[in-house]
Amino acid sequence: MWDAKFKASLCDVLGLDNVEKMTIARTAVLRAGSAMDSDNLGELAAGTAVEVLETVKLENGKERARLGGGLAGWVSKSFLK
Repeated sequence: MWDAKFKASLCDVLGLDNVEKMTIARTAVLRAGSAMDSDNLGELAAGTAVEVLETVKLENGKERARLGGGLAGWVSKSFLK
């Protein structure tokens, strides 16, 4: 895995200086993109620790969160706590 210094540098380069650690509140579908119909990458179980890199608001008002670390993909923000 990446050491803390490399990860901090990568976050700076990508503008991800506000990574937030959260937990999946209930089973969530992990998707390849922010769109609700993007490819399904699998499911994340309740209690899974995740790192939120960014959030976006879709045209329909739903909020999506991009996850990093070993769980790269997107989930609905409402599934996070």
